[in-house]
Amino acid sequence: MARVLIIEDDEYNRQYLEQLLEDEFDVIMAVDGSQGIFAAIDHTPDVILLDLSMPRVGGWNVVEMLSSDERTENIPVVIMTGHTDGKTRLKAHEMGCAGFLAKPYEADEILDLLHGITGGND
Repeated sequence: MARVLIIEDDEYNRQYLEQLLEDEFDVIMAVDGSQGIFAAIDHTPDVILLDLSMPRVGGWNVVEMLSSDERTENIPVVIMTGHTDGKTRLKAHEMGCAGFLAKPYEADEILDLLHGITGGND
C-alpha cells in the first residue's frame, strides 16, 4: 500500500483527505510544514500532498527543504492551494512538483493524480 503524507494546517481539509484516502493508502498527517518535514524524513512517503499557505513554515519553504535533502529529494510533492493563478502553477512546475491541485478539488481528481504517481489502482 502506497504511503501518502498530507501536510495541511486546516483540520477540515485534513479530515476530508484522510477519509478519502485511508482505504487505498497508508496516510500520515502533519499539521504544519515543520512537522511535515520531520514526517517525510521519518516515514519516507511515496507522495506528499502539501498545502501552500501554512503558519511557521510555508509550502514553498517545505518544497525547498525537501528537495535539498538527499533523504527526501525524490519524494513527489503535489501542491494544494486556492491560489490558481498562472504564476503559482508555473512556480510549482519550476520547483519540480509532481502535481498541482486547485482548491476546492474533486475526490476523483485527487485519487486519479495519486494513482498516477504511485502506480496504484490502474
